[in-house]
Amino acid sequence: MTQTLHHLAWHPLSELHSNFQANLQALRLSNPALAGALEHHQPTSELFISTHDNRILLARRNDDEVTILPNPVPAAVAQQLKEKIFPANNCTAPVMVAGLDQGWLWHALFQTPCINPAINGHRPPLYLLVHDLQQLWTVLHFQQWQELLADRRSRVFVGTDAVDQVRQALLDNTALPWPGYCLTIEPALWAPNTNFDTLLDEITQQATDRLNRAASPRPASPDPLPYLPTDRPLRVLGITSRYTTFLQYSMRDWLSAFDRLGHTTHLLIENDDHELLSNLVYAETCHQFKPDLILIIDHYRAEVRGLPDDVPCVMWIQDNLSNIFNPKAGQAQGELDFCLGFGKYCLTSQHNYPADRFCCATIGVNDERFAPEPVSPAQLDAHRCDLSFVSHASTPAQDLLHEAAQTVQSRQSVRLLDDVYQQMHAHYQQGGEVLGEAWIAQLIQQTLQVRGQQIDPRHMPGLMELFYQRINNALYRHQTLHWAAELGVDLHLYGRGWEKHPTLKRFARGVADNNTQLRAIYQASRINLQVTPFGAVHQRLLDGLLAGGFFLIRADRGDRVGLLHQKLWDYCRQHGITSDAQLQKVTDPSITAIMQQINWLEGHRNGPRIDPPLYETCRLHAESEFLVSADSFWPQFDRVSFDTQTTLRKQVQHFLANTDQRLELSAAMRQPVAQRCTYTAITQRLLTFMRQNLASRTIRRCA
Repeated sequence: MTQTLHHLAWHPLSELHSNFQANLQALRLSNPALAGALEHHQPTSELFISTHDNRILLARRNDDEVTILPNPVPAAVAQQLKEKIFPANNCTAPVMVAGLDQGWLWHALFQTPCINPAINGHRPPLYLLVHDLQQLWTVLHFQQWQELLADRRSRVFVGTDAVDQVRQALLDNTALPWPGYCLTIEPALWAPNTNFDTLLDEITQQATDRLNRAASPRPASPDPLPYLPTDRPLRVLGITSRYTTFLQYSMRDWLSAFDRLGHTTHLLIENDDHELLSNLVYAETCHQFKPDLILIIDHYRAEVRGLPDDVPCVMWIQDNLSNIFNPKAGQAQGELDFCLGFGKYCLTSQHNYPADRFCCATIGVNDERFAPEPVSPAQLDAHRCDLSFVSHASTPAQDLLHEAAQTVQSRQSVRLLDDVYQQMHAHYQQGGEVLGEAWIAQLIQQTLQVRGQQIDPRHMPGLMELFYQRINNALYRHQTLHWAAELGVDLHLYGRGWEKHPTLKRFARGVADNNTQLRAIYQASRINLQVTPFGAVHQRLLDGLLAGGFFLIRADRGDRVGLLHQKLWDYCRQHGITSDAQLQKVTDPSITAIMQQINWLEGHRNGPRIDPPLYETCRLHAESEFLVSADSFWPQFDRVSFDTQTTLRKQVQHFLANTDQRLELSAAMRQPVAQRCTYTAITQRLLTFMRQNLASRTIRRCA
């Protein structure tokens, strides 16, 4: 039926029934109970819809009287309100909207992008309240909200008690971040003498009371130090975040190793991308699960407030991060805090970490995901090639330099960056070997001296991060890939951004899924390349060898120090040498020659070695079971390595023609990885290390 009111064409809302049903179908995915209530709702009067001046108008008919419904927040006003909260058009905090009207404010907030570099992938929740079910029923006839309603980030509360529903939802799910803003469209939603501030005050008080109860000290143990039980399975809590791509998989793999060893595990992670773990989540989870051991990756106990102090906690250090590599972090280590991973000398000598509670280890590999059993013929066919390389390091060094130059203030600083870059670029253009950390630091200092410039010493770590960690990485890897591109073989590059590379994009094959594709790529590639300026013993190589792949490895000098360290350590053990001072007094020509060769390979070529001391470096190699360097890890290393364009060409030609040798070498190199680098093997070694440490300290205290 069509009729005229105030010279407008009005249409029954029922004509939009198909849109209403589409919205209900989406809502069933996130809130089936509300979708059911809306589906069975019967309006109290007939409703009509029209448009005027780019605005939607709604009207209600009771008997013969038709009344236009108020619209206090039309689309334009909603956009203005949204821009006041988020002027940069970026939703950075949870928002509560107390009221619906025609839904334009809900719509504007949902459409606002969520970009948070600090928490990549997190989307703050929206708390959307409406006083009356019929209001929502009406709006769902004309708003196309299939995406909004299906998204669990959009949390819709309906009824006169909608505010109480929000309060209860935040207390029931303590991983929901509390709203940072509130916009009220329907004041009637607030009970007398209440508002957004009183709501937050009530939630804060209740959450504080719960935190205090959950974190209250447990009865004191009669033992001087807790121990890890041996008469029953351990209860192991692993804490990670969905906003880390690699670390969440690493934690799952680590807990899986505990499961396989017979222990009971619990993974604490956000369930949805609008959640965040909080102190209350940590405290109540520990109170309920009662762990014997807590596991964290790249964070330590003091950063995760709410954890009990009387439970041993292990931080697996997998990345060189500023939150870990600083004295404050070392001082925060409690007597039940243990470290696993790399960086022991730096962390213990420079940042006050306890050396006796640091267990050296490689990155773990998952022998369930990267098993050598063949994948399907279809998967092999999809990835079959002569040569492949997997990495996200696709950004050209020149682009990295340009990005850095945009952040500095003076032309003089820009010229300094360019000068250092040009020298590094020229080195690699001439086919040069990898540039080590000491060499790059010296290059920066020499360039400053030549230019007559000085910089604040506090800026040096940032320069080293740019040139050693990022630009050097790009130059070295891309130099090797250009060598490979000139071989005329079938080359595949997997990872983000290769399709944009100016000269290598024709080899791009997209991003390889860690769970479903990497094993197939390693097996389908006749030759996999391992290229990194930070040493060959790296996650990609360990995963690939475990999966049965064959690798050619570009070797740098650091890959050839392991056997020398092993010889030197054996000499120290045989002759009772326990310090660097004693080692430096050795006059045996064969030993001094080894020491000189190690210093040269590790970049200490100008003047005496200062840091780290040679004895300490040998000791750390020994604690790591000499798995730090490729030559002591794999006896076959020399057979599969290359260091120049010429040797790469020879190796590729040789191994493409010798399938049997590829199979023989990949099987032999897989063996030490499977025996010593799986999550299960590392976990067994960690538990032995911790039990011995706790027992020895208990004995000393009781003595």
